[in-house]
Amino acid sequence: MKQEFVIIGILILVLVLGFFLFKKLFKNDETGKSNKEIIKSELSFADADYERFANSLYQAMNGSGTNETTIYEVLGNLKNKSDFYQLVKSFDVRTNDGMFSKNIEGTLAEWFNYELDDTELKKVKEIILTKTGVTF
Repeated sequence: MKQEFVIIGILILVLVLGFFLFKKLFKNDETGKSNKEIIKSELSFADADYERFANSLYQAMNGSGTNETTIYEVLGNLKNKSDFYQLVKSFDVRTNDGMFSKNIEGTLAEWFNYELDDTELKKVKEIILTKTGVTF
């Protein structure tokens, strides 16, 4: 009986560690892809502009409610793949304040998936594809 508890404990530990390792690898892969896809000579804006765009998206999704109009407007500024991947890099991983909703921590893609309904997410994907050629 004691051996069964030890085996179950080890299995749970392996599963938990595996989950966190997978999550860490997935985030690093997304950031790595963004870095590989950014061609500096194709960037349409200064670094400060991408930070401003990322902050605008964060404010549009953080807290109570989601400002879809701001999301669509920010994404509408992008002109190519490098712009999109630089925005993803600038957004990085952010955590909401959790005052009015469940605490989330994630990349831009994770925020979109959490904050937007199917119709809004479809529109975001269409804007990104049309403006940048990126299938998101």
